[in-house]
Amino acid sequence: EDAVDFATSAKLFFVIGSSLVVEPAASLPRIAKEQGATLAILNRDPTALDAVADFVYQCSIGEFFHTVNQQWA
Repeated sequence: EDAVDFATSAKLFFVIGSSLVVEPAASLPRIAKEQGATLAILNRDPTALDAVADFVYQCSIGEFFHTVNQQWA
């Protein structure tokens, strides 16, 4: 219930390392997107929500944050 409330009011919803298969958590990004949130997905493999996401980063979590750290350092 709290998670749905947070998803409903989110401005940015960032999915990190999830296949978005297991419910009920898999519904939260779609709920956030339907309420106007920017949806970013970071996962090694494609997900069912990649097509509706605003940003999709298909790489490992470590690789992503290493690159971010290098850019901001």
